[in-house]
Amino acid sequence: GSSDATVEIARGYAPTVLLSEADRGIGDAWNKALARAQGEVIAFLNSDDAVPEGYFPARLAHLKQCGPRVVTYADTLYLSRSGPELRPGRFRPERLELGFGFYHTSTLWPRPFFDGFRFNPELRVAVDIDQMFTALRQGWRFEKGPGHNLMRAGGVSDRRWGQGVREYRRLFVAHAQPGPLGVLLSHAKAEARILLRRTGGFALLRWLRRRFLPSRAQHS
Repeated sequence: GSSDATVEIARGYAPTVLLSEADRGIGDAWNKALARAQGEVIAFLNSDDAVPEGYFPARLAHLKQCGPRVVTYADTLYLSRSGPELRPGRFRPERLELGFGFYHTSTLWPRPFFDGFRFNPELRVAVDIDQMFTALRQGWRFEKGPGHNLMRAGGVSDRRWGQGVREYRRLFVAHAQPGPLGVLLSHAKAEARILLRRTGGFALLRWLRRRFLPSRAQHS
């Protein structure tokens, strides 16, 4: 569906594996890619993402030092209309209800993980989150690697942010398995986040934080 010569540009880099056809969403497209991938390490680079020169050699060298059953992630330089912003990756298991703390596009996955995993085409946005929760359930660890990738704003996760939040909550509840009250509270928090974003509440909170807690905002 691209109108900016994406197919022609991609064919110049990978003429033997390029596949451009209709699919059932992100998960279905990624599953097609996995069926053709031949490397021992899998990385996902979408059409609006990029990496600096030397990024993958440094990341692969670090991954080799991490031992088995480790997925590595990195920082992300987020490119939006307001300019580039370096978003440090930090995985904090105690804050999983809020997110993993890094972008999926910065992850490197050893091939053995995909021996028993394929993406769920029924998920429209949080396809990557299902992958990461599955890794946790299977005992994989997340460790930070060197460098940063580049990610441009405006993708599916931005356009369908509310749907992504709801899908994330469903996956988190399935992973954490809280009691009935915990399930109710988790979904209530999701709806509150969606409401705050739609009404500009997040922008107001960021302004208040910069205005009244400058030192804390500076170190966050």
